[in-house]
Amino acid sequence: MNKLAQWAWSAAVFFLVGCVSPPPTVELNFSLSAREVSELLAQPVREVQSLKALGTLGVERQDGKLVLDANVLMIAGQGVRIDVISPFFTPIISMSADANELTILDYVRHQARIGPATADSANAFYQLRVEPSLLAQIVAGGLVLPQQSWNPVPPAGEDEQGLWIYASDPWRVGLDPHSKRPVYLARQENELLIIAWSRIQPENAVDIAHEINLTRPGTGQALHLKLKEVELNKPLAKEALQLEIPPGWTVLRLGTDVN
Repeated sequence: MNKLAQWAWSAAVFFLVGCVSPPPTVELNFSLSAREVSELLAQPVREVQSLKALGTLGVERQDGKLVLDANVLMIAGQGVRIDVISPFFTPIISMSADANELTILDYVRHQARIGPATADSANAFYQLRVEPSLLAQIVAGGLVLPQQSWNPVPPAGEDEQGLWIYASDPWRVGLDPHSKRPVYLARQENELLIIAWSRIQPENAVDIAHEINLTRPGTGQALHLKLKEVELNKPLAKEALQLEIPPGWTVLRLGTDVN
């Protein structure tokens, strides 16, 4: 092989090796400690001690979509209550959840459903696997999790673009690069759950998300909560979260009457 052929062969090998070499490691231009990520995720919960709002609740399942008016009450550390109302101002569904118990009043069937505040209860009652005990934190705009080993990772998928993404199995949290506020949270266990907060606006000098979306892409299930006329951090009695079962209603308890 003459020198010209050797040079051409070497150039070709160099080019091919360069083409198949793995891409360089993406250098992430943000760095927060695991503790800082946990604190930023929990900060909205600490800022929002109580919330009262009108709004709409959209329910999306494989069999269709439904959007109705809703009243929302939330007290930090106590729980959340959502009353869903028809266009004729009559109650359709009321739900109350604290750290221990989930209660749903079905005004159409005249049924009260009661169970532990777990994803299994939520799935049995309204076919969406979301832990009711977390709803108050989700409404506040954040989540308090046990100490996690958060690590920065590149965004994956359209929902994560433009965010600082940190991962700690099974969670991924997305922070707004400017405010460092959590606006995206995903958990991948048996099914993917995505929580997204948007339309963040100040109320009483505290930033609060006016839209909250909970979706399970694999099942086509979603809840879309839009808030308006928000009253933040004003005194609310714990009794306001409690539901009173009307006389004569059927009471179903998960584990005994509910399959």
